[in-house]
Amino acid sequence: MDEHETNWELDLLVAHAAEFEYPATPNIGAAVLRRAAAGPGERVRQARRLSFAIVVVAIIAAGIALALPGPRDAVADWLGLRVQGVVIDRLPPGVDQLPSAVDVQELATITDLEGAAALLGFEPVLVSGFGEPRSVLVVDYDGNSFAVLIYEEFDLWQSDGGGYFAKGLPPGTVLEALTINGFPAYWMEGGPHLVTFYGDDGEPVAGSVRTVLRNTLLIRTDHLFYRLETELGLEKAKEIAASFP
Repeated sequence: MDEHETNWELDLLVAHAAEFEYPATPNIGAAVLRRAAAGPGERVRQARRLSFAIVVVAIIAAGIALALPGPRDAVADWLGLRVQGVVIDRLPPGVDQLPSAVDVQELATITDLEGAAALLGFEPVLVSGFGEPRSVLVVDYDGNSFAVLIYEEFDLWQSDGGGYFAKGLPPGTVLEALTINGFPAYWMEGGPHLVTFYGDDGEPVAGSVRTVLRNTLLIRTDHLFYRLETELGLEKAKEIAASFP
């Protein structure tokens, strides 16, 4: 195997990088001379500004990699972090300040099971042993709709549509690949994580960025895509997911 074949992920990123316009290169030499002449206090402030800029660039780079179909698919396949409807990536080290969490009810239409079925075109799946959900929501991301059943111990998202969720996991968040009833699944635990919904065109849907505070299990069966947000542990979440058609 030659060097080109072992660096195909890098080749994809480099190829897509050529599609972007970059600003003019700043006069780095002059900036270095100014910093050298500055006092200790000013040098500390400059270092802090530089650290913040590096974090911002890292987040933007991760977003570009997830947004571009080539690098996104290459990274997802290479890492093995993919089920249909989901792409998962690690946020760069040092990125631990996520946006404030948003209550999903602020994004949704409140309805009932019959109304949700009419809006979605499929019957939402109830979870055996947990009775009726406390409330039923429909979230629409630019034409891609989800039923969200709110139970006492978890929220269950369901969809038969397109698009996908991009998950950004800070360092320290547990990520475990599973197989449930023969279907690939992923479990995230141990801290908040970032989620953004991308439409069929590969573009992030405005208003879809959320910080999820609870554990999350993702699975796509032959019937629907499911996303379980819960404070329950892994074993109980697996039991719930095992009942999904």
